[in-house]
Amino acid sequence: MYNPEFYKKGESHGIPYRCLTPKGLKNVLVAGRCISTDEIVQGSTRVQPPCLVTGEAAGMAAVHALKNHKSDVHDVDTDF
Repeated sequence: MYNPEFYKKGESHGIPYRCLTPKGLKNVLVAGRCISTDEIVQGSTRVQPPCLVTGEAAGMAAVHALKNHKSDVHDVDTDF
């Protein structure tokens, strides 16, 4: 049985960029409820604010890929 961890007021979890980039698909980004997460985390990511944020992140990743002449969104530098 899974014992969930509860966050204190003001704490939250991050969403890694790799959740937006499906394996085996070149230049495809997913956002909203389509992102890749564990079942436990899905309850937190399927609501509107995280869906909005992942959509913005996917849009920014696409812009960065274009501006930096990357041939694949998997190559976008997320450490800047």
